[in-house]
Amino acid sequence: MKRLALVLSMLASASSHGFESNPYIVNGSPASVSEFPTFSSLYFDNGKYYGNYCGSTVINENYILTAAHCIYGAFDQMLHTNVVLGVENKNDYLSGKFESVRAAEFYYPDNYEHSEVSAWPNDIAIIKLARPLAGNPDYYNHLNLNVSKGSLEKTTGYMALGHGLVNGNVASDGQLLKTDLTLTNDSNCDNTKPGQLCFDGLLDGGYKNSTCNGDSGGPVYKDFGTGKYIQVGITSYGPVRCGSPSPSFAATSVFTNVNEYQNWISSVISGGETPKYHIVAKGSDRQLIENSTSSVKASSNHIDASSSSGGSLGFFSVMLLGALSLRKKIRR
Repeated sequence: MKRLALVLSMLASASSHGFESNPYIVNGSPASVSEFPTFSSLYFDNGKYYGNYCGSTVINENYILTAAHCIYGAFDQMLHTNVVLGVENKNDYLSGKFESVRAAEFYYPDNYEHSEVSAWPNDIAIIKLARPLAGNPDYYNHLNLNVSKGSLEKTTGYMALGHGLVNGNVASDGQLLKTDLTLTNDSNCDNTKPGQLCFDGLLDGGYKNSTCNGDSGGPVYKDFGTGKYIQVGITSYGPVRCGSPSPSFAATSVFTNVNEYQNWISSVISGGETPKYHIVAKGSDRQLIENSTSSVKASSNHIDASSSSGGSLGFFSVMLLGALSLRKKIRR
């Protein structure tokens, strides 16, 4: 059994000066949010420290889609999560030009397993916002509701998005990047489950096109000939050596299959599911409540400015692809 190396979505202490991790798209090119209007970003912001920790996508004005491992067990992170729209360069977060809305409720399937042994099955989550997004966007029909896993073409042309470092773990300028992926056989990912999709990438400049640590919760899209990108997957996990070719495995990343969860998604946004956690705000005090026990998991009396608007995987060692890099928040 291979030893697994994991990097979870984690949180630095508010008393520290933060830390740097290594999120990146391999062999990426600049992406425009106008081309991918459903893309959004999850930011931790407690008023003193902030950081982009996962990608996400807009379902409609009230609900955001991401990966379960981005939030699972991260209580303080959930309490201080903001969903931010339209960020092409993550360094521009403090500019004030992006719509930023607090998270209010957190959902993921009862059968999600936060386990490397099981390879994180059912790695999907939905966040309900504290208020509707401006313009009341509705992108539900941008999710893959019609094409089953068996009918998806095993070809290139699947587009993944994310922020972060670039080839060779070299720091980028924070630009949102896109890369072309190839859907491949489940056997190349040690026989993934029906709820997962296995992707490879073309070899270019010594690296394969790939997602990596920090891209979790973000989308992989496919244009089915309608002129718009449809989300087929949610970034979940991949090999530790992102994009590095190896004779021991053929694939580069695993995604949650959106089509497999369309009934669950519909049930959440129609009010048919109970959130795992919700946030209660009373004046300046905020609390994250676990619904099953009614217990307080995190609390804060600070209102930040943004509120105003393993396993036998066999073929490779893996890491979850979420990460958090905190910066001190300096206001001018």
